[in-house]
Amino acid sequence: AYHEPTVILDHLRVVICSNNAAYYEYLLNWWAWLVQFPQHKSEVAVVLLGKKGTGKSSVGKIAHGLFGNHVFETSQKHHLFGKF
Repeated sequence: AYHEPTVILDHLRVVICSNNAAYYEYLLNWWAWLVQFPQHKSEVAVVLLGKKGTGKSSVGKIAHGLFGNHVFETSQKHHLFGKF
């Protein structure tokens, strides 16, 4: 579904980044870097933590729309880190 960019940016700023300007700026810069330099690995994995229903998977869907199969989304820590 199409969403106005301001709705997405507001969601990132208010919900995902808890109105923290530094987090929001980092997240936008990280995404911009990924779009501008797709040939380079970012060496950073952004992890979204929060209660169920806060919109984490919505951000994952947006990222998947931008980057396709290069996005990994999971709700289980062991899928990312193994069973250490």
